[in-house]
Amino acid sequence: MLTDAKLRNLKPGSKLYRVADGGGLNIEVQPTGARYWRYRYRFAGKQRMLSLGVYPAVSLVDARRRRDDARKMLIAGSDPSAQRKLDKLTAQISADTAFEPVAREWLAGRGNLADQLVGHTGAGIGPGAGHGNGRTVDIAGERVLVEGI
Repeated sequence: MLTDAKLRNLKPGSKLYRVADGGGLNIEVQPTGARYWRYRYRFAGKQRMLSLGVYPAVSLVDARRRRDDARKMLIAGSDPSAQRKLDKLTAQISADTAFEPVAREWLAGRGNLADQLVGHTGAGIGPGAGHGNGRTVDIAGERVLVEGI
């Protein structure tokens, strides 16, 4: 088991090396001196590795907590690495489909109409309208938005 004192005293070597804490949790010490928390596990018969953060920004206690959370996901039958990628992709999609970027993309191909609408609204497409999800806006909601301009 690692301690905070042992972690502080890890020195870089000529090659990357790992020091185990237990339960699949390791700290990788890079030749540059950077130290990365890694959780090594098996899922569907394959060896996997999940990054848990950089020491000292992520403490030993936090790294163990993150490892335990990943282990709970494994017990539930899901791959923590795949879940992280899915969460990141979901966040990106929801940000890309907010009303403001969708409206600006639609207006970009409309020439004079776009100039007229933006001229009347100023920055009206932005902050007030940008919080909704473009896929969930109903027709009445669009009419109210357009009529309010």
